[in-house]
Amino acid sequence: HSLLETLERPEWVFGNFVVVDVGASAFILLGHLRHGSIAVAPGQLVSAGDRIGECGNSGNAQIPHLHLQVMDRSDPTHPEVRGVPGLLMDYVAFSEPDERERSPAPTRRVEAGDPLQGSVIAPGGGDVPGPGG
Repeated sequence: HSLLETLERPEWVFGNFVVVDVGASAFILLGHLRHGSIAVAPGQLVSAGDRIGECGNSGNAQIPHLHLQVMDRSDPTHPEVRGVPGLLMDYVAFSEPDERERSPAPTRRVEAGDPLQGSVIAPGGGDVPGPGG
């Protein structure tokens, strides 16, 4: 698709996506959600921990992942949309295990910050899970 066509049709880029209004003129786009997995409806109130959808590879994605974009408008195609700084809070990060050591993936609790590239994260709020769960 051409760049102009892509900008007019965000589903070509983001695939199945949901935009959440978090207040203070900030919106979070969650993209590349698995087809058929979106669990919310337009206008529905959501809270931290609510299931919104499942990670997938819809849109312009080769492998399943979550595209998370914080922006100042609800419409990612608006010509004046701008990114807004965001901060992930209270999560557990699972890093890739060292293949030479054959040990489980190291885990660490993060109060606030960005995950390292290649990490898998899960919501915090409890004990850090051990190997296998």
